[in-house]
Amino acid sequence: MRVLCLHGKRQSGEIMRQKTGSFRRIFGKKATFDYITAPLLIEGQSEQEGLPGYMWWVIDPPDQMLGKCNLLKAEESLTFVADHIKNNGPYDGVIGFSQGAVLLSLLLAQSIGKQIQGKQKQDQVQDQDQVAEGSEGLQKDQDPIKNLKFCMVVSGYITPALN
Repeated sequence: MRVLCLHGKRQSGEIMRQKTGSFRRIFGKKATFDYITAPLLIEGQSEQEGLPGYMWWVIDPPDQMLGKCNLLKAEESLTFVADHIKNNGPYDGVIGFSQGAVLLSLLLAQSIGKQIQGKQKQDQVQDQDQVAEGSEGLQKDQDPIKNLKFCMVVSGYITPALN
C-alpha cells in the first residue's frame, strides 16, 4: 500500500515523517509513506528547531482568523499535489494533517466537482461513444484523486475563507 502524506502549516514533509514514526511502524512493510513538502516557505517559523517550515497557502488579510478572508496560493498548491500524484503515483490513499487536511478536503471537493461536470457532459453526448474532444470532464485515468481508495483527514478545520 502506498500513502501520500500532507503536512500542516509550519511543518515540512521531513518534520511530518519524523512525527509519524510510531504510526508507520504499525504497518511495517505493508505500507510505504511518501511525504511531500508544501511549496510556500515560511521565513523564520518552524515547529522544529533547525528545519524550515512550509505552508500550503497564505491567508489574506493575515490576521483575519474569524472573518472572511482569501486563501492566496491555494490553487497552486492544489495543482502541486495533483501533479505529484499523477507523476509519482499511483497512491492507495492520502493522509492530510491540519492545513494539509484542509488542502486534502479542497482537493477532494475539486475532484468531485470535476466528476459531476464530466458526468453532465457525458449525459449531453450520450449518443456518442466518447465525450467530445476538449470536454472539461475527466476520465478516471485523468483524475488522480478518483483512483484513491481512502483519504484520512486529521485535525482539519473550516478555514474562514470557506465560510
